[in-house]
Amino acid sequence: IISIPQWLIPVTVLPPEVLVRLQTSCLNLPLSIVKFLAFIIFLYWEVMAIRRIYGRIIGCGTGIFLQTSLALGRGDSDIAGAAIPINSNKTSGNLISFFGRVNYILAGKYLATISVRHEADSKFVGSDQVWGTFPAVSLAWRINEENFMKNIKWINSLKLRAGYGVTGIAPSNPYLATYRLGYTSNNDTFYYNGQWVNKLTPQSNPNPEFTWEKKKEFNVGLDFSILKDRISGSVDAYYRKTVDLLYNYPVPVPPNVYGTTLANVGTISNKGLEILLNGVVFNKKDFGWNTTLTYSTNKNKL
Repeated sequence: IISIPQWLIPVTVLPPEVLVRLQTSCLNLPLSIVKFLAFIIFLYWEVMAIRRIYGRIIGCGTGIFLQTSLALGRGDSDIAGAAIPINSNKTSGNLISFFGRVNYILAGKYLATISVRHEADSKFVGSDQVWGTFPAVSLAWRINEENFMKNIKWINSLKLRAGYGVTGIAPSNPYLATYRLGYTSNNDTFYYNGQWVNKLTPQSNPNPEFTWEKKKEFNVGLDFSILKDRISGSVDAYYRKTVDLLYNYPVPVPPNVYGTTLANVGTISNKGLEILLNGVVFNKKDFGWNTTLTYSTNKNKL
């Protein structure tokens, strides 16, 4: 019998009905152990803010711990019919980034912002494309500050803006560009020296060209406010193109050691229009009524 010290059992982590549900669906473990396991999972979630830690406890369905997508339970059985024990894994990585930004305002009505990021991520280990450079620029014109707008009193604010930027997206998992080995499932074993042993086989092909996914976006918009700010809103049109999307495509074996290779081969684009309109219907001392209307349209192409 496993005994968990009371000071390690966070009785307030989950509601009692959830703990009972976990207990009945997870091998009927003692309630104190279920509470303790729940506590460990929530500790993992807190630490993720500093270091990426992923813990997986097999079985009993998913969605119980929504923040971490973790579950408790028995999971599948091995070839002897025994339950697979609770397990976890941990990964850590490093990200280095250099960035700069310049803001410029001329005569209070012409605005410009230029920025650039230069980043490297340890998830690209094994690749020759570890570093990525991602620029961005935005421009704005406060039209209502121009002299030809001074006599138009019903327009309080009118600003035209445009921008273009590139954003880099790193993969969610590490070591995807390297040659990896992994153990086979319990259904693919061989008998050696009195015990069943899992095979060690290739899990991926190396790809030195593995690189960042890049999202390139251009947008133009108009912000306005009229009638003493009783009506305001914005109109935005954008075009977004994501390139170098990751895709597993089949390759011959040999010369490759694995049947698929993960590479940056995909492209997706989308464009759309967004309209926002705000109105102050009533604005009295004891009563106010504001209305917001929105409209958007989007078209994707893969």
